[in-house]
Amino acid sequence: MKNIKKLLIVAVSVSGAFAAGTALAADGNISFQGLVNTSPCAISPASQNMTVNMGSWNTDSFTAQGSTTAASKFTIDLLRCSADRTANVRFDGIADADGNLRIGAGEVISSVARGIAIQLQDSSGTAIQVGADSGNYAVLRGDNQLQFQAAYIQTAENPAAGGSAVTAGTANATAQFTVAYN
Repeated sequence: MKNIKKLLIVAVSVSGAFAAGTALAADGNISFQGLVNTSPCAISPASQNMTVNMGSWNTDSFTAQGSTTAASKFTIDLLRCSADRTANVRFDGIADADGNLRIGAGEVISSVARGIAIQLQDSSGTAIQVGADSGNYAVLRGDNQLQFQAAYIQTAENPAAGGSAVTAGTANATAQFTVAYN
């Protein structure tokens, strides 16, 4: 009987050592990430950080203050919208005196085009001032696309002696957007 007790104690001790060794082994980590929010739609990852190609334009393309280039279209994709509603979009950034997106912020001044800005527009071509809400867009249950466009606009008057007030250079700008649901 003594031998059985000793054998049982040894067996339990050995199995406990194996179990403890297995339970403490760590071969890696797994992180779980996500978000639960109250937003009626999710913004597509492709729409969160996009680049709109504005093209390359000759200074002669600008004929007078207020003249614009052909517009470049872009889309903000909304995913998994939970209900039918309307939404508007506000674009924030550095604006000029007329509410257009100022180009060249943060760039070397000597390399930036002058006399132009970027005019943000809704899908019909109506200007949207920086910091102001766009018109309402219908948002239906499911996935939706909010269509916008942007064009260069001449902001400076041409000199009385002739020539163009627009100078050549880079014409880049950055804007942030916020979608508000009604």
